[in-house]
Amino acid sequence: MRTLLPLLLACITMQSIAQPLARKRDLPLERIDGVELRYGEALTEKGYRVRTYTSRPQGAAGRLPLVVFIPWLSCDPVENPRNQPDGWSLMLRVVMRESGAQVVRIEKPGVGDSEGPDCSKTDLEDDMAAFRAGIRGALADPGADPQRLILFGGSVGMALVPILAQEFKPLAIVAAGGFTRTWLEHMLDIALGVLRQDRGLRRHSNLRVRQLQHFAHPRHVPARRSEDMPEQRVESRVCGIGGLGQHD
Repeated sequence: MRTLLPLLLACITMQSIAQPLARKRDLPLERIDGVELRYGEALTEKGYRVRTYTSRPQGAAGRLPLVVFIPWLSCDPVENPRNQPDGWSLMLRVVMRESGAQVVRIEKPGVGDSEGPDCSKTDLEDDMAAFRAGIRGALADPGADPQRLILFGGSVGMALVPILAQEFKPLAIVAAGGFTRTWLEHMLDIALGVLRQDRGLRRHSNLRVRQLQHFAHPRHVPARRSEDMPEQRVESRVCGIGGLGQHD
């Protein structure tokens, strides 16, 4: 029985690889003017597959420089089949059309077509396993020049590309929309932006940000003595702030 177990596991793995990653949502495939786009997948060390999107400028031939995009913290997909006009998608489409590179976007576990736990329950190790698998697959693609790898991090991805660079030795890294301050300051700034856009909350924005600061501070700073902790804990629902924006 022990000798059969590895064979059974191998058969299951081969069967899952032989069947393309299914489309989970009733959405059209993404189409971008001036860009050839191919849907793919990568198998992570955690045992689940994540969706990848490989694009090249229309009509480009030969091996191209390789740009791999590492996305944000939120559970928003990097795919944009409905052509939503958000800033990240608009910027990435310019890169796909005009950079002269083969661009690969990696969907996080539990997002879009990707397998794995629900995105709200994944951790950094799940995401990093997906990014590593996606980068390895991108480097093996015959249309990419592995000697000209560029890791492109967006938002929180900006903080991850230097870590991934230690392993994959890219020619360069690009960081966009990130932060050069503490995580607490970053989240408070996002929350303040949300409050300012909500007419009903705008009058009380200062109070609500102070409430959020009391709620978030113990979670995003080094541990302190119990006597230094605020006496009153404010729940996030009391702060009156819902989602903290798209692609944070």
